[in-house]
Amino acid sequence: MPQEPWPRITVVTPNLNGAAFLEQTILSVSGQDYPNLEYIVVDGGSTDASLDILNRHSHRISHLIQGPDRNLYDAVARGFDAATGDILAWLNSDDLYEPGALHRTAEAFRSHPQRQVIYFNSSILKDGWRLQNRPQRPAGYQELMSGHILYQESVFFTRAAYQSVGGLDRIHFRLAGDYDLWLRLAARYPFHFFPQSAACFRIRPGQLSGNPAQYQREMEIARLFAVQREVQHAPVQTTPAATPPSSPFTFPLHNEHLPWPVLDTPEVTVSARCPQCRQPPPRLLFTTGAGRIWYLCSACHLAFVINPPARLIRPESFRPFATTSQLSPRPLYNLLGHFRHTSPVEPPLLGGLPQNLPAADFAAPNLDSIWAERYGPAWRYWHHPEVSVIYSRRALRLLASKTGHRLHSLRTLTPTASLVHSDLQAPHGACPDVSPEDITAARHLHAPARGAALLWDARGRGDLLVARFNQ
Repeated sequence: MPQEPWPRITVVTPNLNGAAFLEQTILSVSGQDYPNLEYIVVDGGSTDASLDILNRHSHRISHLIQGPDRNLYDAVARGFDAATGDILAWLNSDDLYEPGALHRTAEAFRSHPQRQVIYFNSSILKDGWRLQNRPQRPAGYQELMSGHILYQESVFFTRAAYQSVGGLDRIHFRLAGDYDLWLRLAARYPFHFFPQSAACFRIRPGQLSGNPAQYQREMEIARLFAVQREVQHAPVQTTPAATPPSSPFTFPLHNEHLPWPVLDTPEVTVSARCPQCRQPPPRLLFTTGAGRIWYLCSACHLAFVINPPARLIRPESFRPFATTSQLSPRPLYNLLGHFRHTSPVEPPLLGGLPQNLPAADFAAPNLDSIWAERYGPAWRYWHHPEVSVIYSRRALRLLASKTGHRLHSLRTLTPTASLVHSDLQAPHGACPDVSPEDITAARHLHAPARGAALLWDARGRGDLLVARFNQ
């Protein structure tokens, strides 16, 4: 049976003096390489360098609409008025799309043509750091009326649904016009949630969304309008699907009100591809203080990194993802450590995707390690300069199958120095700040590290997967 053609997607970007980030937004849209894209930019009369940027990228823009508007939602609505796409979305001029977002969206609609509204998780860009936003959950009309907020940059809907509810309110809302639209759509159509990430929301000083109190007041107005509509038309009663199980690799935004280290690194990563399947990754994990951006490929069951050049300016007040020691408060680990006086010998490390699988034993960082789960972004192997891919057991089995090999043996091993490294890194979070001298000096941690390794290696949850393949 022939596959349905790619539906036409219209993305609208409203802009008013957004030159600081406009170019990155344009590149993140055009870099999707989506075959049936209409990209409309609506400029409300910018007096900064926006027009120079728009002229420079005119070949990436389908339509440019210029002229004053009432507010943000009037600008977006003007773009939708000119849209010819089957699917609509808007991306503000300081936000970004994640790799594969538009293909993922199109597939969700064309595989189930009855869908009218879908939404995804989002990532966050703060002071150069890329990380996950707080996880979304399935929601419908009642959840929205109770105050649930969707991430606007990751919501997509059909043009027919948008027009059926009268489009965006151009008059009553300065901040919460998106929430008002979601309420009107949810009163008629079920919303469908996908746990992948579609877009990246930038946190910056002076943005409209930086006034949560005013947004909440406008949400109250939107709910009042919704109650008035209920008198005339009862909303659709939908039951949200069960919440997807939480992943151990959920490292969402926290402490956003504190001063973060400033990470100077390129922002557009739309070309990121899994090294094994060559597909865009469905989930961003986080950025390290060295600028390493980690993604998770759920199809291949592995994590991989891209390494843009980066420069970290670090204040002493806060370290993203800082956590606590996992070794010091555990007397059992110290006791077990006395039965294991030396660390096992570590085989050669497989840091990336190999061209040819070695015949001898080799070690690969273990995505299922208990220490990756407990230390989070402070885990040593996220920061190891020679590691660009982190494997699960399933990933190694897939690798063997694709290369015509058989996985002869597989066990886990945790070098003492690596576990001590993770424990010392814990209070520094994602900002690497541990030296070999620090590890040698932390002798009080060596015995509990050996004991912890003995316990968790026996359960198959150590730091390294030690594997041997046969042809």
